[in-house]
Amino acid sequence: MTPIIILQETKMMQCTSFDVMQICGNSKFGWTFLQFVGSSEGMLIHWYNDFLEVTDSLVGDYTLPISCVNKFDDFAWALTNVYGPKNPIDRDDFWVELDNACSYWDLPWCIGGDFNTVKTCVEKKNCTKLSVYQFTYP
Repeated sequence: MTPIIILQETKMMQCTSFDVMQICGNSKFGWTFLQFVGSSEGMLIHWYNDFLEVTDSLVGDYTLPISCVNKFDDFAWALTNVYGPKNPIDRDDFWVELDNACSYWDLPWCIGGDFNTVKTCVEKKNCTKLSVYQFTYP
């Protein structure tokens, strides 16, 4: 059994126990959810309740962070599901939000998802020129 599942681009307006059952196959999963709104494609984090205790969660525009404790060894840590903006103009807000998620809890941090950021055109289909936008930290 997979103890944690992170999903991006869910395009879901709501999440119910029935949805979790359909995705995970049983009802022993907890979840947190960022609904599909505007440019946000929606995100989910599912965790197996016998494996993990989630002690806190946040919902941002581009991030879905949780703080948790492993039940088998009491190791506390944070996980952030990311779906970065496609528009370069919104990236400042994304990086600030990600920094805030990282520093919200004083815990080891694991991050996963889709940053929607590329370093070279080779990484992007039909790319001829990358958008150059300089990040400025407030």
